[in-house]
Amino acid sequence: MSKNDSQIKALSNLKSSERRRLLSSIIETYKLPTNLTKSTQELFLPSTIKYTEFKSPKEHVDVLYMDNDQIPVWFSSRAGKLVPTVYTLWRAPFLLEKVYTNPHVIEVLIGGANLMLPGCAPSFGTIQKGDVVGICDTAHPNRVMAIGYAALDLKDITKTVGTTGIAVNVIHRVDDVICHVAKKKVEVPEQVEEVTMVLKEEEEEEEEKGEEETDVQAKEEDSNQSTHGDDRSEDVTTDQVEKLTKELNDLTTDDVDYLLKRALYQTLTQTPVTPPLSSSQFMDQLVQNLATDHSDVNIKKSSWKKAAKFLKAMEKDGFLKLKGKGDDLTVVEVAKSSNNDTLKGFVPYKVKKPAKKSPSESSSNGKAAGSLILEHYYKPTSVLRPLYNSLDLELDAYYTTKELRKHLDQYIDKEQLVNPADKSTIIVNDFLSKIIPGNKNLVKRSQLLAPFEKQFSPFYTISKPGQSNGSLKKLRGTPPKVHIVIETKIGRKTITRVFNFETYGVDAEVLSAELKLKCSGSATIRPNVQSPKIIEVVVQGSHSQKAVELLTTKFGLNPNWIDSEDKSKKSKKKK
Repeated sequence: MSKNDSQIKALSNLKSSERRRLLSSIIETYKLPTNLTKSTQELFLPSTIKYTEFKSPKEHVDVLYMDNDQIPVWFSSRAGKLVPTVYTLWRAPFLLEKVYTNPHVIEVLIGGANLMLPGCAPSFGTIQKGDVVGICDTAHPNRVMAIGYAALDLKDITKTVGTTGIAVNVIHRVDDVICHVAKKKVEVPEQVEEVTMVLKEEEEEEEEKGEEETDVQAKEEDSNQSTHGDDRSEDVTTDQVEKLTKELNDLTTDDVDYLLKRALYQTLTQTPVTPPLSSSQFMDQLVQNLATDHSDVNIKKSSWKKAAKFLKAMEKDGFLKLKGKGDDLTVVEVAKSSNNDTLKGFVPYKVKKPAKKSPSESSSNGKAAGSLILEHYYKPTSVLRPLYNSLDLELDAYYTTKELRKHLDQYIDKEQLVNPADKSTIIVNDFLSKIIPGNKNLVKRSQLLAPFEKQFSPFYTISKPGQSNGSLKKLRGTPPKVHIVIETKIGRKTITRVFNFETYGVDAEVLSAELKLKCSGSATIRPNVQSPKIIEVVVQGSHSQKAVELLTTKFGLNPNWIDSEDKSKKSKKKK
């Protein structure tokens, strides 16, 4: 179900008294101890809760409860029962009893199916019909990927092989409409550790034990002090020397001011500065140009105290030109040696070069090394059943291109289809004749893979470096291209529209803010005119190149995944 199929009203804050009632209801419904510590309670019900009415024709949701970051944590189902979301169960896995299944079944559940009894792995604990249960795969026993109502008294079932029927009616799953309501995307954790509920009595006992240990340590210290008085006096003397050394090495406010100004001059004369830059980006460049001996200079130790005040002071001195209000400043212009006497007379100094990052470090910096990874998968259709039955392989599974080639070679070897007269050709049997176009008896081995691949349904995943594909939902079809369109509107205004980016995990609000900064113009978020369900970001001016650069460097997209079109030139030619 897509994000736009649901209707969500404005969020309201839940009063403290209502939160207490909600907490009591959760404790009663899920038979939790009433003397849980506050920290344990906040694992499944954060201190700040917002709520909203939620209407969706295909989902079992009435009221949705969210945390302060607008991440769904609970919902009341149409059956009137409070149900935790998968996000809550990743923090508090002790809330629900769990039903286990095979990892490949999870993908089917995420696609919208219920959990069938033959797909379950016993045992089922004390689960009765109507109980709210979490569904995990056997490889990740605490990571709940779907939630639903038990359709049977599972506690009485010891074997599932050869059975039929629904085990769990799924009402919420990873990547469903509830997850899409979240303000920011929450990645599926690789593993969820077991969490133990802490009771107030246990906490008090630990505190008392800690106090006793502290008393014992204090007595031991007193004893040591009485027997080693001379050693203690030597320690004090050493501490005093260290303190005095630290005081001598500390910089005064005037020293910090001086070094920051010198770093500014060094930045403007020795570093290529290309405005516009946000205040944080500019200060990052400035910090990298601090003098070698004083690389720990902090703006808080200066007379300006804040970066914004420092930049405004430098603007008054004629080194910068700023745009914005308060702390939200953008450097739009910088002075050069050619037009500033101070910079002209500045003598540059040596700057300590940053240490080179290892490949593992550079891969996590979110730039080119942090590019998104696109993986293609193929699911066999019923046409291929004879081949996969012959090889004793699963038909309802996803395979890579490499595996497809391997399966084809295995089938050819098993059926002895290699032409003895010419080993580069394959004999076309009854099965192969159904997938190879034309009435051929022989075909080149190299020409087999393409028609074979067409008999599969294509799927794909998009992941970040280091992210496991096992937790990702496989999306049907081929990945869409991100579209960047430049066009001229009424009044001869040129705008740049960017859309189809959400598949790649790009947040519209983040993209809008980045484009606004990079293009120095207003940016808005709106529904696409041709397809209202698609969100697009619109920025004033012609900024195709900047948008491509931002998508590739900041968000890790491959340039081949982006299509750019300039309609403004076409419209001018028509005139």
